[in-house]
Amino acid sequence: MYNIQYNTIQYKTCNAPYVTKMLFVGMYLPCDAGDQDCLEAYIDTCYKINSIYDDADVVHAIIAGDFNCQIGSRFYDVFCHCVESSKLELTDIKHLSNACTFFSDDGLRSS
Repeated sequence: MYNIQYNTIQYKTCNAPYVTKMLFVGMYLPCDAGDQDCLEAYIDTCYKINSIYDDADVVHAIIAGDFNCQIGSRFYDVFCHCVESSKLELTDIKHLSNACTFFSDDGLRSS
């Protein structure tokens, strides 16, 4: 079970006559171990992200973390659907090209 942490804050900018709500979500999505359970856990977590965003009464959202997918992976289409269904924007998607963010304890695996 993956625990998604989130918080909503209210803020007012100097020039705005109203208070705006912003949602902050930090997450670590399931990694791909190659089995169907991983894919289902990933889909379920993306669904939870969409539910949190849909239920929050916010104008802006920042959803950050390790999404454990890269362009061309089997999780990537699921991730894109999650982003599109909540009308979110991706930033820095290619920022870490040719870089690894995971290394196994024994040093034999990385991704």
